[in-house]
Amino acid sequence: MKKIIGGALALFLVLAAPDARAQTMTHVVIAQTSIAIGFAAVSIAADEGFFKKEGLDVDIQLVGHGDPDVLAALHSEGANFGAMTLVPAMQAMARGEDLRIVAPFVREFVIQFVINPDVAKKIGLTDTMPLKEKFARAKGLTVGTLDVGGGLHIMFRSLAKQFGFDPEHDYNVTAINSYPTLLAAAQRGQIDIALTAIPYGRLGVQQEGLVMMADFWGGAIPAYAGAHHQGLVVEADYAAKNPDVVARMHQAMEETLVFMHTNPDKTVADLHQRYQNLPEDLLRSFIVGDAKSFAAHATVERKGFDIIRDFVAQNSNPDAANLKYETVVIPAAQVK
Repeated sequence: MKKIIGGALALFLVLAAPDARAQTMTHVVIAQTSIAIGFAAVSIAADEGFFKKEGLDVDIQLVGHGDPDVLAALHSEGANFGAMTLVPAMQAMARGEDLRIVAPFVREFVIQFVINPDVAKKIGLTDTMPLKEKFARAKGLTVGTLDVGGGLHIMFRSLAKQFGFDPEHDYNVTAINSYPTLLAAAQRGQIDIALTAIPYGRLGVQQEGLVMMADFWGGAIPAYAGAHHQGLVVEADYAAKNPDVVARMHQAMEETLVFMHTNPDKTVADLHQRYQNLPEDLLRSFIVGDAKSFAAHATVERKGFDIIRDFVAQNSNPDAANLKYETVVIPAAQVK
């Protein structure tokens, strides 16, 4: 009888106690560069419960001024992880900041440059024109970007240099801290060119009548195919002190990316709840039509890493060439 009573009491305590994982939930903050669809994995991980499954109570904070603010949040310990463009992340590492890549989000540059249709007609832009010629004809125009010094601006400035132009004097650059506002400004002619990330370039063409100037997501520069342009990063010191948290975050990203590829319809539905102002067919065109452009796993491919590292080394900081895959990428995310 004592054994029966004791067993019943033990069963009662198990059933009455909170879930063990819930008791050990770890609160973490992710600072995110923007609402661009390249960061879809972060919202899907939250909506589908993959963070919670790994014992992570995640607070996603959209920053006000893009990638520079994400880096600042990590340095100040206002955030534990950063969902950001990996070009400025590599730049930061090249100048001595100690970051680690936890997971990739995409396998393409997510960038799309769009231009006011009247301006495009005035300077004679055509779809088949080489990108260098487009940059030449765009000299003197006003270029709007999300944040000066962020990934979009870095890409525009780097390409201008590659093509032999002076990005500081040949173009007028201004910051507009919202993709919808960038598109509206370009449509009204307040700026000539808008530097956007997916899905906003395609949205600007479909809804605002803008003209696609350069669709990197669509393969404008074939040499960039496979690039891990956006991903999740963490400071090395935090990773060293909290290896279990970083491992759980990596696993949450792995499960999320697999889910996105195996459950595209549910992924589109989740994103449409988040982005209700975006047409569902537009979201589907990215999640289904461009599925291969999103990382299938939370593994950093060497080619994807090399493209971003070499881009930074060749266009902004030669010291980036010294960054090593084995050091920068956390072990769990490395190709085995």
